[in-house]
Amino acid sequence: MFLVSHRNIEEERLKSRERTKQVATRAREKALEEALKAAKKAERIRRKVAKSVQKVAGHYTTSSKPKQGGSTDQVFLYSRKTDLQMELDAIWERLFYTKTPKWDTYFEERYLQVVNGAHADGLDDWRERVSQHVVAFQEAMKCINAIITEAQSRTYTVNGSRLIKAQEFLEIPQQYRGWLLHSLYCDEEFIFLVKDKDGFVKYEEYHKLGYLCWQ
Repeated sequence: MFLVSHRNIEEERLKSRERTKQVATRAREKALEEALKAAKKAERIRRKVAKSVQKVAGHYTTSSKPKQGGSTDQVFLYSRKTDLQMELDAIWERLFYTKTPKWDTYFEERYLQVVNGAHADGLDDWRERVSQHVVAFQEAMKCINAIITEAQSRTYTVNGSRLIKAQEFLEIPQQYRGWLLHSLYCDEEFIFLVKDKDGFVKYEEYHKLGYLCWQ
Protein backbone atom coordinates (compact mmCIF):
# COMPACT_ATOMS: atom_id res chain seq x y z
CA MET A 1 0.00 0.00 0.00
CA PHE A 2 2.81 2.40 0.95
CA LEU A 3 4.67 1.69 -2.31
CA VAL A 4 1.55 2.32 -4.37
CA SER A 5 0.87 5.58 -2.53
CA HIS A 6 4.47 6.70 -2.94
CA ARG A 7 4.37 5.87 -6.65
CA ASN A 8 1.16 7.89 -7.06
CA ILE A 9 2.75 10.90 -5.35
CA GLU A 10 5.76 10.73 -7.66
CA GLU A 11 3.52 10.47 -10.70
CA GLU A 12 1.54 13.53 -9.59
CA ARG A 13 4.77 15.46 -9.06
CA LEU A 14 5.95 14.56 -12.54
CA LYS A 15 2.60 15.56 -14.03
CA SER A 16 2.67 18.84 -12.10
CA ARG A 17 6.18 19.65 -13.32
CA GLU A 18 5.16 18.83 -16.88
CA ARG A 19 2.11 21.10 -16.65
CA THR A 20 4.24 23.91 -15.25
CA LYS A 21 6.74 23.45 -18.07
CA GLN A 22 3.97 23.53 -20.69
CA VAL A 23 2.49 26.73 -19.22
CA ALA A 24 5.92 28.39 -19.21
CA THR A 25 6.55 27.30 -22.79
CA ARG A 26 3.22 28.67 -23.98
CA ALA A 27 3.86 31.96 -22.17
CA ARG A 28 7.28 32.29 -23.78
CA GLU A 29 5.92 31.46 -27.24
CA LYS A 30 3.18 34.05 -26.84
CA ALA A 31 5.66 36.69 -25.70
CA LEU A 32 7.99 35.95 -28.59
CA GLU A 33 5.07 36.11 -31.02
CA GLU A 34 4.09 39.54 -29.69
CA ALA A 35 7.69 40.74 -29.91
CA LEU A 36 7.88 39.54 -33.51
CA LYS A 37 4.71 41.42 -34.41
CA ALA A 38 6.16 44.54 -32.83
CA ALA A 39 9.39 44.15 -34.76
CA LYS A 40 7.48 43.96 -38.05
CA LYS A 41 6.13 47.42 -37.34
CA ALA A 42 9.65 48.83 -37.11
CA GLU A 43 9.70 50.61 -40.46
CA ARG A 44 6.34 52.27 -39.93
CA ILE A 45 7.28 53.34 -36.42
CA ARG A 46 10.57 54.79 -37.62
CA ARG A 47 8.78 56.96 -40.17
CA LYS A 48 6.60 58.42 -37.45
CA VAL A 49 9.54 59.34 -35.22
CA ALA A 50 10.45 63.03 -35.38
CA LYS A 51 13.13 63.78 -38.00
CA SER A 52 14.66 66.87 -36.46
CA VAL A 53 17.91 66.23 -34.57
CA GLN A 54 21.36 67.69 -34.69
CA LYS A 55 23.60 65.78 -37.04
CA VAL A 56 26.55 63.85 -35.74
CA ALA A 57 29.67 66.02 -35.82
CA GLY A 58 32.20 65.34 -38.57
CA HIS A 59 33.90 66.59 -41.71
CA TYR A 60 31.55 65.64 -44.51
CA THR A 61 29.40 67.12 -47.23
CA THR A 62 25.76 66.31 -47.82
CA SER A 63 23.48 65.95 -50.79
CA SER A 64 19.73 65.51 -50.93
CA LYS A 65 17.97 62.46 -52.27
CA PRO A 66 14.35 63.19 -53.26
CA LYS A 67 11.61 61.05 -51.75
CA GLN A 68 7.93 60.74 -52.52
CA GLY A 69 5.92 63.50 -50.94
CA GLY A 70 8.64 66.14 -51.37
CA SER A 71 10.78 65.17 -48.36
CA THR A 72 14.48 64.34 -48.65
CA ASP A 73 17.01 62.01 -47.10
CA GLN A 74 20.47 63.43 -46.54
CA VAL A 75 23.38 61.44 -47.93
CA PHE A 76 26.72 61.88 -46.16
CA LEU A 77 29.82 61.94 -48.35
CA TYR A 78 33.38 61.68 -47.01
CA SER A 79 36.49 62.61 -48.98
CA ARG A 80 39.71 60.65 -49.36
CA LYS A 81 41.42 63.13 -47.04
CA THR A 82 39.00 62.48 -44.18
CA ASP A 83 40.39 60.78 -41.08
CA LEU A 84 37.72 58.08 -40.84
CA GLN A 85 38.81 56.83 -37.42
CA MET A 86 38.44 60.36 -36.06
CA GLU A 87 34.95 60.48 -37.52
CA LEU A 88 34.03 57.19 -35.86
CA ASP A 89 35.37 58.45 -32.53
CA ALA A 90 33.30 61.64 -32.90
CA ILE A 91 30.13 59.62 -33.51
CA TRP A 92 30.71 57.45 -30.46
CA GLU A 93 31.51 60.41 -28.22
CA ARG A 94 28.35 62.16 -29.37
CA LEU A 95 26.10 59.16 -28.80
CA PHE A 96 27.74 57.46 -25.82
CA TYR A 97 30.04 60.18 -24.41
CA THR A 98 33.07 57.93 -24.83
CA LYS A 99 35.20 56.46 -27.60
CA THR A 100 34.98 53.01 -26.01
CA PRO A 101 31.50 52.09 -24.71
CA LYS A 102 31.44 49.16 -22.28
CA TRP A 103 29.14 46.90 -24.24
CA ASP A 104 29.10 44.17 -21.59
CA THR A 105 27.16 46.52 -19.28
CA TYR A 106 25.71 49.17 -21.60
CA PHE A 107 22.35 47.56 -22.40
CA GLU A 108 21.46 46.71 -18.80
CA GLU A 109 22.48 50.20 -17.70
CA ARG A 110 20.44 51.74 -20.52
CA TYR A 111 17.41 49.67 -19.51
CA LEU A 112 17.70 50.82 -15.88
CA GLN A 113 18.20 54.44 -16.95
CA VAL A 114 15.03 54.42 -19.05
CA VAL A 115 12.88 52.47 -16.59
CA ASN A 116 13.96 54.44 -13.52
CA GLY A 117 13.60 57.69 -15.44
CA ALA A 118 10.10 56.78 -16.59
CA HIS A 119 9.08 55.97 -13.02
CA ALA A 120 10.50 59.26 -11.77
CA ASP A 121 9.64 61.71 -14.58
CA GLY A 122 6.68 60.10 -16.28
CA LEU A 123 6.24 57.75 -19.20
CA ASP A 124 5.46 60.40 -21.83
CA ASP A 125 8.63 62.32 -21.01
CA TRP A 126 10.83 59.27 -21.47
CA ARG A 127 9.07 58.09 -24.59
CA GLU A 128 9.99 61.45 -26.10
CA ARG A 129 13.59 61.17 -24.90
CA VAL A 130 14.00 57.68 -26.28
CA SER A 131 12.39 58.75 -29.57
CA GLN A 132 14.99 61.50 -29.90
CA HIS A 133 17.69 58.96 -29.12
CA VAL A 134 16.38 56.72 -31.90
CA VAL A 135 16.57 59.57 -34.38
CA ALA A 136 20.14 60.34 -33.30
CA PHE A 137 21.06 56.69 -33.86
CA GLN A 138 19.45 56.75 -37.31
CA GLU A 139 21.41 59.87 -38.27
CA ALA A 140 24.60 58.27 -36.99
CA MET A 141 23.88 55.16 -39.04
CA LYS A 142 23.88 57.27 -42.21
CA CYS A 143 27.31 58.60 -41.28
CA ILE A 144 28.72 55.16 -40.52
CA ASN A 145 27.36 53.75 -43.77
CA ALA A 146 29.08 56.61 -45.61
CA ILE A 147 32.31 55.87 -43.73
CA ILE A 148 32.08 52.22 -44.75
CA THR A 149 31.54 53.24 -48.37
CA GLU A 150 34.59 55.50 -48.29
CA ALA A 151 36.71 52.90 -46.47
CA GLN A 152 35.74 50.29 -49.05
CA SER A 153 36.60 52.62 -51.94
CA ARG A 154 40.08 53.06 -50.49
CA THR A 155 40.77 49.35 -50.86
CA TYR A 156 40.43 49.68 -54.65
CA THR A 157 43.31 52.09 -55.16
CA VAL A 158 46.13 50.50 -53.14
CA ASN A 159 48.01 47.22 -53.08
CA GLY A 160 50.49 45.27 -51.00
CA SER A 161 50.79 46.24 -47.34
CA ARG A 162 48.61 49.32 -47.86
CA LEU A 163 45.81 47.13 -49.19
CA ILE A 164 46.05 44.84 -46.17
CA LYS A 165 45.89 47.86 -43.87
CA ALA A 166 42.89 49.28 -45.74
CA GLN A 167 41.07 45.95 -45.56
CA GLU A 168 41.76 45.64 -41.84
CA PHE A 169 40.43 49.14 -41.23
CA LEU A 170 37.25 48.35 -43.18
CA GLU A 171 36.31 45.86 -40.46
CA ILE A 172 36.29 48.63 -37.83
CA PRO A 173 33.32 50.72 -39.09
CA GLN A 174 31.49 47.48 -39.86
CA GLN A 175 31.83 46.55 -36.18
CA TYR A 176 30.66 50.03 -35.21
CA ARG A 177 27.59 49.56 -37.40
CA GLY A 178 26.80 46.26 -35.69
CA TRP A 179 26.90 47.79 -32.22
CA LEU A 180 24.94 50.83 -33.36
CA LEU A 181 22.21 48.61 -34.81
CA HIS A 182 22.02 46.68 -31.55
CA SER A 183 21.72 49.94 -29.61
CA LEU A 184 19.07 51.22 -32.02
CA TYR A 185 16.98 48.06 -31.65
CA CYS A 186 17.25 48.36 -27.87
CA ASP A 187 15.66 51.82 -27.86
CA GLU A 188 13.18 51.04 -30.65
CA GLU A 189 11.93 48.07 -28.67
CA PHE A 190 10.97 50.42 -25.84
CA ILE A 191 9.02 52.61 -28.29
CA PHE A 192 7.32 49.56 -29.85
CA LEU A 193 6.23 47.97 -26.59
CA VAL A 194 5.65 50.90 -24.26
CA LYS A 195 2.72 52.85 -25.65
CA ASP A 196 0.94 53.14 -22.29
CA LYS A 197 1.22 52.03 -18.66
CA ASP A 198 0.16 48.48 -19.49
CA GLY A 199 2.90 48.30 -22.09
CA PHE A 200 5.38 49.61 -19.55
CA VAL A 201 4.42 46.86 -17.11
CA LYS A 202 4.82 44.28 -19.89
CA TYR A 203 8.22 45.76 -20.80
CA GLU A 204 9.45 45.25 -17.23
CA GLU A 205 8.03 41.72 -17.19
CA TYR A 206 9.85 40.90 -20.44
CA HIS A 207 13.07 42.07 -18.82
CA LYS A 208 12.56 39.77 -15.85
CA LEU A 209 11.93 36.86 -18.23
CA GLY A 210 14.91 37.71 -20.43
CA TYR A 211 12.77 38.34 -23.51
CA LEU A 212 14.12 41.75 -24.55
CA CYS A 213 16.08 41.81 -27.81
CA TRP A 214 19.42 42.59 -26.15
CA GLN A 215 19.19 39.90 -23.45
